[in-house]
Amino acid sequence: MDSIFSQYLMQLLAQVPVLIAYVAGIIAVLAFWQRCPRPAMFTLIGTALLLVTTLAQPFLIVYLLMQLRQRLGMDVMNLLMAVNTIFWGAIRAAAYGLLLTAVFVNRKEPPPLPSSTAAVFQ
Repeated sequence: MDSIFSQYLMQLLAQVPVLIAYVAGIIAVLAFWQRCPRPAMFTLIGTALLLVTTLAQPFLIVYLLMQLRQRLGMDVMNLLMAVNTIFWGAIRAAAYGLLLTAVFVNRKEPPPLPSSTAAVFQ
């Protein structure tokens, strides 16, 4: 039987492109922090949450499957897997909410359109 760690690494292998994107996002946020600190803060928290979920959820799944399956039985395992999925889904939803907030926070009103152009867009 494989170890939890080797199974976890196999799960993470498929996530390498996403993990690289999250780390690159965090680096970009830190580079732009002085220019726009409030959106950067929301982006950093959201990206960090996505990074943590990408690292933690596979570990919990592997741990549940390899360590607790025989001790708890399938009914309890199904419940734990459902709770695990819902919990991490809620964390991801919150992270995406923070990223969307970062896009729109501290935006200025656009200047009004000239009257001739405004008629076209109404």
